Amino acid sequence: MGLNINLFVHGIPMGQAIWGAQGDDQRYCASFYGPSWDAPELMKVEAKNLGGSPCCYYTFVKGQNISDCNGRQGAYFALTLRFNACYADFQNIYNILKAACDKLCLGLCLQEAGGQTRFKVADFQSIDKQLKDMEKRIIDYIGQFSVGEDIASFQGFPMNSTAAAPKANLHECSRPVAIECIRKAGKLIVSPWYLPVSAAKKVDQMEKDKQAAIQKAQQDIQLQRRQCEAQLTAARQQAASQEATLKSQHSEAMNRCTAEWQQKVDELKRQYADTDKKIAEARKKAQADAQKDIQQCKDRYADDKKKLEREVDRLKEELDRLRLQAQRPMADAPVGAPVLGGVGANGAWRTSIARMMGPGGKAVLIAVAVVVLAVLILALKLTDN
Repeated sequence: MGLNINLFVHGIPMGQAIWGAQGDDQRYCASFYGPSWDAPELMKVEAKNLGGSPCCYYTFVKGQNISDCNGRQGAYFALTLRFNACYADFQNIYNILKAACDKLCLGLCLQEAGGQTRFKVADFQSIDKQLKDMEKRIIDYIGQFSVGEDIASFQGFPMNSTAAAPKANLHECSRPVAIECIRKAGKLIVSPWYLPVSAAKKVDQMEKDKQAAIQKAQQDIQLQRRQCEAQLTAARQQAASQEATLKSQHSEAMNRCTAEWQQKVDELKRQYADTDKKIAEARKKAQADAQKDIQQCKDRYADDKKKLEREVDRLKEELDRLRLQAQRPMADAPVGAPVLGGVGANGAWRTSIARMMGPGGKAVLIAVAVVVLAVLILALKLTDN
């Protein structure tokens, strides 16, 4: 069987662009748009049966730190070789595609700038002739340096597998290892950036050790946490017990103080009650004494009033008598005769009365009588009040 090889160039120079592929090949190349790549450079190998024609795709991918021709990040660049057989020397194919990328594509459709890879062209059709020349050189090189044992049969290969592709370090991917991986999974990804098996084992062991350490640390933390929770629970219980004791003591003290205070209050109330009783008795006695004094005053005033009334009546009678005497003519008495009697004390009094009964004496006598009468009437009113 003759070895049939085709080269396809694809990437995202300005949107996805594919050169050299048509039909199923074009759809396969289009599947590289979108996925993220876990290594700066890698080669993906897949066994396919498209339209009844089994083949094997070898795709070298630069998927990190690459931008389109406008400088937008997230682009990729890939070279895909389609074999009508399984080429078992994966290391040789990887080195050929990497050399083509670094020696032929760089400067043609790619450029390096500031540690970044950037597309120089917006579409691969503008460099169609150069890409055809590159395809011929790659095919000639593979044909020139390939031997019979590099070609393996597709018999027993799982075709069009949808399982995840296993990964291997390029330098550990010898012919037997490569064929074994393809026979098991139908696909394989190789890269010098992937850890070798020995290193991977060490990493796995370190990861296991890390997980074991994490698990032990978590167990220790859980143990310490349980211990702390137990101590915290005990402390809370102790605090609750102490709090209950303090509350009980406080309650007893409060009850004792309340009882003592109530006893003092009751004593003060009793004293106040005795004092109120004494005050009431004193007030009652004072009221009785006052009533008695008032009554005695009333009685005395009544007696004085009667006396005054009798005195007023007497004075009124005396005044009336004096008025009658004053109305007698003085001419009836003999000249030089004693007035109202003889000589001596009684005669002198009568002589004074006779004088008062003179022309000016009558008025004076009447005035004195009126004043005395007014004083007596005023005294009577005061006595009534």
